Amino acid sequence: MASVVIPLSGWMTQGIETTARLAGAAALTHLVTRAITLGALLVASQGRGGLGTAIERWDGRWYRSIAEHGYPDALPRQAGGDVVTNEAAFFPLYPWSVRPFVTLGVPFWLVAVVVGLVVSTAAAVVIALTVREYATARAAFFVSAAWSVFPTAAVLSTAYAEGLFTLLAAATLYAVLRRQWWAAGVCCALAGFTRPTGVILVAAVAVAAAQAIVTRRDVRSLVAVALGSLGVTGAIAHAGLRTGELDAWFVTQREGWQVRFDGGYTFWRWAAGATSGPRGMLAPALAVAVVGLIVLTVLALVARPPLPVATYLVLGMLLALGQGGAFYLSMVRFALPIFPVLLPLGVLLARLRTGLAVAAVGAACVVSALVGVYYFTVPTAASP
Repeated sequence: MASVVIPLSGWMTQGIETTARLAGAAALTHLVTRAITLGALLVASQGRGGLGTAIERWDGRWYRSIAEHGYPDALPRQAGGDVVTNEAAFFPLYPWSVRPFVTLGVPFWLVAVVVGLVVSTAAAVVIALTVREYATARAAFFVSAAWSVFPTAAVLSTAYAEGLFTLLAAATLYAVLRRQWWAAGVCCALAGFTRPTGVILVAAVAVAAAQAIVTRRDVRSLVAVALGSLGVTGAIAHAGLRTGELDAWFVTQREGWQVRFDGGYTFWRWAAGATSGPRGMLAPALAVAVVGLIVLTVLALVARPPLPVATYLVLGMLLALGQGGAFYLSMVRFALPIFPVLLPLGVLLARLRTGLAVAAVGAACVVSALVGVYYFTVPTAASP
């Protein structure tokens, strides 16, 4: 991949030339970004319910409900029979990971912050290690740094499952690229048990398995596909068995949360019509972000990443940017776990002088923190 073969220089040569140093640099950078984001949320949330209220906003209140009370035994319905918004739409691994601490009396918001910090830091490290499999160490470091300051990265510090899912997705791709099929299958299954977008990981693993069978007759790769498929199917089956309706998750998504794929039509129609008020300022910013993600996707594919990574990238961005229904404004957040899209930025930053590259990451961190302040502390803000 000649397009990303960039010689290491200066302090970076000594800083991330080994796996341990690369991991350490990625972890330290991520921790700094989380400190800045949490500090901004702490200051901005004063007089608005405090930091705990900000951490638990939006999806956080649903995860808190699951952590404290579990999933519903039956789907709640309106008088007309339609299912209303409820916890059955949320996959179990994240709320189950925080529930033991909540049952011990630790405040949910505090558990969410600590768990989010641990899993997102681990994700930043695994992202760097994964990208290093097909790019230089310097570029891999900056891809990880760019992920840490992604516009919607504030969700990594609040009660959202994106950090956990990204960790498991990156671990899956890392294992696939190193042909560690059992590990890939387990990580893929856990990712699928975290978010429904785990289906794109199953596709990436299946592509890797097919490639291994065709080129090396490595039928052992099929174990990754078999294991990986258990995650999403298991989460959907859990919702069905819990409520007594096998299609509970699908019905809740469709009727309760009004989630659908429309290729981005709802978003662009809204962006074209939102020209006044607070949404009038939000619309062009989101439109620019979406166009930027499309451009980055094309550039990342031009760099010819490994086929499983390219599969995850393309399918992930299609799902994220094609989201319609009630959550068309969450497109940029849905793109957060699709870290391979950041390769062009990582390559660009790696080409810059270290001081300039660090300044760019720092500026992006401030913007990311401000976006988090808007979404999690401003009462009129739309869901991220």
